[in-house]
Amino acid sequence: MSKNDQNLRIGVIRVNPRGFGFVILGDGTPDVFIPKRFINNAVDGDKVEIEVTRNSEKGPEGEVVEIVERGRQTLAGIILSQDKNGNYIAFSSLLGPEKEIVVKSKNKLQTGDRYLLKVETWEEKKRPMVCTPLESLGHIEDATADVKASLKSFELRGKFPN
Repeated sequence: MSKNDQNLRIGVIRVNPRGFGFVILGDGTPDVFIPKRFINNAVDGDKVEIEVTRNSEKGPEGEVVEIVERGRQTLAGIILSQDKNGNYIAFSSLLGPEKEIVVKSKNKLQTGDRYLLKVETWEEKKRPMVCTPLESLGHIEDATADVKASLKSFELRGKFPN
């Protein structure tokens, strides 16, 4: 597909848990729908360059052509297993089940533990995302850890001003 400069736009992507997204252009024009297959490793909150590929009756549709700036440096993840190299494999609801996260840690981590993870390298082509643990958020069997993990995952305030 050839990139037409007139169809290139920059905005912030908001990704639905089902994998598709909408790019908010911020200039009063309609948000641009991005099908799951055209997200191209962008995650919620990233500043992206898109190509608007068509206008349907529902509105403009497009494809992410470049990630201009990452919108986050951390994410919450659950340790799933340990690989043969001693690294841990984690899951983040923000990224979905198909995104592999490798967690490198000098400390022993337990399966089912939740951590706030610092992204060291984002997934590129066939290489997985690599993270290091910043903060323990509890274990998945501890229901009280759900709130703490959600606050960190979605970068929400824990306390509100009076």
